Parts: sequence; C-alpha cells; structure tokens
Amino acid sequence: MRRGLYSPFGQKCKEALPEAILHTLGMASLALNSKRLSKFRSDICYNKFYPSQKMRRTSTERQSGRMLSLERVCVAKEERAILRDVSFAVAAGSIHGLIGRNGAGKSTTVRAILGLQPLNSGTIRVLGRTLAEDAATYKSPLAYIPELPMLYQGLTVTEYLQFTAMAYDVPEAEFHKRLPLLLERFDMAAHAHDIPLRFSKGMRQKMNVMAALMHDGRVFVVDEPFNGLDPLAIRALKEELRAVADHDGCVLLTTHALDIAEAMCDSFTVLEQGQVLTTGNGAQIRDEFGVPEGSSLEDVYMKVLGRRGENS
Repeated sequence: MRRGLYSPFGQKCKEALPEAILHTLGMASLALNSKRLSKFRSDICYNKFYPSQKMRRTSTERQSGRMLSLERVCVAKEERAILRDVSFAVAAGSIHGLIGRNGAGKSTTVRAILGLQPLNSGTIRVLGRTLAEDAATYKSPLAYIPELPMLYQGLTVTEYLQFTAMAYDVPEAEFHKRLPLLLERFDMAAHAHDIPLRFSKGMRQKMNVMAALMHDGRVFVVDEPFNGLDPLAIRALKEELRAVADHDGCVLLTTHALDIAEAMCDSFTVLEQGQVLTTGNGAQIRDEFGVPEGSSLEDVYMKVLGRRGENS
C-alpha cells in the first residue's frame, strides 16, 4: 500500500488532523474545522519560479484596490480592550508595515486577520470577503509566516513542505517542481531529509518561510519574519515578498526593525496601546506630523509617539 503524503492513506490522515495540529504546523489559516480541510485550488501564482501565470483580481478589488482591510476592529480580553477601532487597508501591489512597541496590539491584529482571534466588533475583509460570509474564500488566499517557528518535530523538511503543499491542494507534480527551488533558495538542500529537532532557530524559521512560499498565496501576513535568519536568507525573503507585491499580491509586515520596514514598505500603520495613531505612506505621515522630508522612519515614528504623548 502506498503511504506517501499524497497517497489515499495520506489524504485520510490529512482529513483527520485536529485543528490543534494544524496550528502547530503553522497552517492555522487553513483549519476550517476539527475534521477536515477545505480544498483550495488556485490558478494564480506570483513568484519568479512561475512568472508565466498571471493573477486575477475580483471586481471588488478592482473597485477598491484593497486586498486586506480592517474597519473599526475591536478586541477585548477579560474586559480589557486590546484593539480599539483599528482601521487600515493594504492595497494590491504593496507591502504595508504594521509597526509599534511591544504590547501595541500587532500580534492580536495578526491573529484576528487569520481568524484565530474573535472580534468584539468591526469587520476584516480579505479580497472583499469576511470570514463569516465565506470562510474558504476568505482563508484560501492567506499565507502566514509566524514570528516563532511552529513545526511538527516528527516530519523531515521535505515531509513538512509536502504536507503543506497537500494541505493547500498543490498538485503533486507542482510540489516536486517547487521543492528543489525553495530548498536551494534558502540553503536547506543538505537538510532536506532531516527532522528539525536539532535545527537552529534560523533553520526552523526557514522551514516556515518555505512553507508559506509553497502555495499561491496572494495576501501574505508575516509577523517578525526575519528573526533568526542569516543575511542571505533575509535577502532572499525580502526579494520573495517584493515579488508577491509586484505580481498583484500584497504583504502585511509586522516588525520592530524600522530600518527594514523603511526599506521594504510602501505604507505604514502605527499602533500604540491598541489604537491606530496614523496610517498612510511615508510622505503622508511626514506631512501629517510636520516631519521634514528625508527624515528616517525612526524620526517619524518618534514624532508620532511624541504627538500622542502631548495629546494624552
């Protein structure tokens, strides 16, 4: 009996996986219920490995230009407000930086977008759809790179990526085409058949990055993705995220590294104590707060926080 992950046996294992295991594998955006995964089949592809395929935009996207939007999102835990009227949007073709101090609400925002954090009020839309309207359509375009590597220790690198491909319904032939490209891109070919038990943090993070790039995600949500990565991997990931945006996708990037955000992002949202202090591109935010042209993002950020201090 064939027992590979793409075999009938593997499909049965996939359908029986509990939601908690899917979260551990870093594929929370696919866990629609505890007994099954929706089958997501897409004819879109963004990255340079498959440049001949073009992405399609929905009528809603064409009208608004927004691929991801949050409208007056509120989240409270144990009667304590975590997010308060958070509103911002990420346009097609852009990388949007979500910046703020520790405890500002960035991770809660990410969890809310992924459908892992219930909302007390407000609306989140992915490609014009809410989670309540159509869970499969909402979740299928999402690709997620978490801050901390979340891996199943019993799977080798290849098995983990194969499972990811299977969960996203990537055809087996396409998986075998993409696998060596990703392994080479992130310098993991020599570890293709190793389990991550003794991997460094950076090597484990590379597995998460490759898993996110394995399928045809259009809306990338990346939470401090550069932690632990070596300089070559950081450069490779930067190039891949820019390729996502350049091929009609979008990226939401949370980071404390303002120099990286300044170099990569087309627009920004500043969060502080669960509230949006400002959102827009660099020029708009500099004008709003009277920061001289040519000032660094760090200077702009300090000015934004200073204005809040004056008004509080």
